[in-house]
Amino acid sequence: LYPEITGYRPLKESISKFLIDYYSTYVNEDQILITSGGQQGLDIISKTLIQPGDCILVENPTYSGAIAVFQSRGAKIIGIPMAEDGIDLNKLEADIKKYNPKFLYLMTNFQSPTTYSYSDHKKREILKLSKEYGFYIIEDDFLTDLSFDHIPRTPLKAIDNMDQVIFIKSFSKIFMPGVRIGFITLPNNLFKNIIRAKHTTDISSSGFLQRAFDLYLRAGYWKSHIEKSKRVYKERYTLMVGLLDKLKPLGIHFVPPNGGLSIWVGLPKNIDAIEVYNEAINQNLAIVPGKVFYIDDSLNTNYIRLSFGSVNSEEIKKGVSILESILRKLVGDRDSNYMPFV
Repeated sequence: LYPEITGYRPLKESISKFLIDYYSTYVNEDQILITSGGQQGLDIISKTLIQPGDCILVENPTYSGAIAVFQSRGAKIIGIPMAEDGIDLNKLEADIKKYNPKFLYLMTNFQSPTTYSYSDHKKREILKLSKEYGFYIIEDDFLTDLSFDHIPRTPLKAIDNMDQVIFIKSFSKIFMPGVRIGFITLPNNLFKNIIRAKHTTDISSSGFLQRAFDLYLRAGYWKSHIEKSKRVYKERYTLMVGLLDKLKPLGIHFVPPNGGLSIWVGLPKNIDAIEVYNEAINQNLAIVPGKVFYIDDSLNTNYIRLSFGSVNSEEIKKGVSILESILRKLVGDRDSNYMPFV
């Protein structure tokens, strides 16, 4: 027997309570759809909302997996530059007027790849624009739980009293990547059409995983798991930030995110991120060049993303040491090409 297409009802009840307890977000269980991970949530929303040629606004840079989904539906994708406190509001409103977007896709806490978190002011302004101009907001969340400081962080959905935000939540990233389970919250007027898209995708998500995860939430294991995860990742994060601070004389810069699983590192103008990436590959160091996350070349893409999620302390030390040697080599090469006037 297949479970109900929208999801195992007790799990939906548990998730409704989860949203209240952890994010101060009130969503009726009948507006919750269980998905096989966050990526499926993006896929079925795109199938429902996007027609070829529709305009979609996204943060720039952003999650490349989302771009691939939107492109597969024939969307025209417009990138809005990111600042340290969230998306550029002036550019956002100008492009809303210019393109009449179907929706805006964003990540408000520990955005991927920049790791920036939105200010409360920007969250409120984005909601106002959504209501004024009549577009939905797709909020993708998988890292809000991994906050290492005492600053309360809640999703944009927590202040959405107009049903403008479609909230996508994946548990896979920080629970168990092989367990593909997540959910989306939906406005009532979209629910039926998105259910059809879910049915044509996989009929329903695993009934076994849904029941198991429901028991996990009801027993309170999620809280202890997150607290343990935060202790482990905070230790790695603190170590990496401390080591990277020592490399600032080489011209790198970054904003400590105080959460998440990675750090977004800007490089000096005379060192190209692709060069650093190629050198890193040769030395068996895994980094991601910033260029792969950008919609186009209109912005400075000279960044690298460093992850501390799946490495231990010794590997972090070794990795940053390799990065330092690469930077010193490239800086030295540039300096050796300098010819002073005499």
